Amino acid sequence: MNILKDGQFLIQSQVGGVYPYIIKKDGRYHYSNQFQEVVSLLSDENKLLDEVSVYSMLCYGYICGDRTLIRNVFRLPWLTEMGANGEQIHHSTTQYNSQEGSPVEITKRLIEALKKEIRGKCANYHRIYLLLSGGMDSRVVAAILKSLEKNNEIQGTIHAVTWGKRNSRDVVYAKKISELFQWEWHYAELDESYLLSNFEVAAAKLGAEISPVHLHRFNWFERLGEHDIVLAGSYGDSIGRAEYSSVHASRLKQHCPRERYSLLKTDLLNEADLELRKDLASFRERYKGASNEQINEYEMQAHYLRRMLGNAANLIMHWTNFYQAFTDKDVFSLMWKYKHSVRNDQIYYELLQMTEPKLLDLAWARTGSKYGEAGSGDQLSKRHHDYGLWLREHCAELMKEQLFHRDLHKLNLFDMKQLAYMYKEWQKEPKAIHSKLGDRLSWVAVLSLCVSKYGLQSRNQQISKRIVDIPKLKAKIYEKTYRIGKSIQYKA
Repeated sequence: MNILKDGQFLIQSQVGGVYPYIIKKDGRYHYSNQFQEVVSLLSDENKLLDEVSVYSMLCYGYICGDRTLIRNVFRLPWLTEMGANGEQIHHSTTQYNSQEGSPVEITKRLIEALKKEIRGKCANYHRIYLLLSGGMDSRVVAAILKSLEKNNEIQGTIHAVTWGKRNSRDVVYAKKISELFQWEWHYAELDESYLLSNFEVAAAKLGAEISPVHLHRFNWFERLGEHDIVLAGSYGDSIGRAEYSSVHASRLKQHCPRERYSLLKTDLLNEADLELRKDLASFRERYKGASNEQINEYEMQAHYLRRMLGNAANLIMHWTNFYQAFTDKDVFSLMWKYKHSVRNDQIYYELLQMTEPKLLDLAWARTGSKYGEAGSGDQLSKRHHDYGLWLREHCAELMKEQLFHRDLHKLNLFDMKQLAYMYKEWQKEPKAIHSKLGDRLSWVAVLSLCVSKYGLQSRNQQISKRIVDIPKLKAKIYEKTYRIGKSIQYKA
């Protein structure tokens, strides 16, 4: 591991860059991008699970803020510089949601900012691999790359990589884009065997901070080396057109924890809930004077994108160079200064119209119709995976073994009866449905693997028993209602 020396700073000015693990030992701050290196510094008695992080994972599927699953190990905070004395300076954009602009004007500026960003990141690499799907964010990055290639502004050979079921929109559309641009296209098969292998990867390399379903086929990049770079556009929708999981930035809500399935022991759950709410409030306090809308978007960037989507994709850095487009300060500060009303789908339409208009003739994977047009869509599969089916039919044995493993049980964190109940309820759900409960249970299995691999412990708090546990009862009613509703919907 590296040691932060006097006069040195850890700085992250990109919304989606690398946020290293940090631990204070013998009065000095040690940092690394590798989870294994951090754990190796800890004595057995200091390998204590952070219950608040466990609770956050169960609420959201990611860890909010800067905690990790090990107490006293944290990540460099979002858009922050940190000195050797531990002092932190948090940065933000000076302008937000304040300027008007025409779609054409905004798009022209965005194109130039993206060209500068991608040109700078791809310089000196022999091969450039683009993560290409049927979505609009990677399509926009493809258009910028093609423009740079045409003008001889980048020298590396461009390749495209796509994973998913062969008959899915993502795979079919990505292949067509690659053929149109005459790029070599690599198909990374995605099936149950890769999902199964992701349990161990998530536990060993990522410190159980990610559910295995979010690792897709990132291990395809194991074959690349130091002269290659992988580009992704995961931040494109959020920065480019202000959309977060289909919700526009103007409609984002403040993070408010809720653990739907009540898997933790209730007294522990209540304590963790209080601490997580303090963390979330502390994050919002960093940006005094900012509007609620601004901080709500910051929350999505710092918690959701940084700690889940970005964290999963950063696995690629274990093998080769990796960069997320749209994350440079010149790009996100440009887009964030514009009013929400002009950060919309029109930006992407104008960008493709100005750079590679032929891409607008290809349907969008989300709808199966051309971007911006209504229609019934095509007959291709919208889903690029069958995670619900694969978890139940091919990963069930591993999940059951790990969910009820003695190493997980002895932590005294989980209500094992509640866990068993939710596991049975999940098995009764329609097999094709990948539900939130399935996501959480697969993560708990990853946590169990991580606990066994690294010898993690808990503070083993004594939890008082209740005659009637209301949160558990509510959780059971919720899941049973959800399952019955989904079963009726699926049959219909």
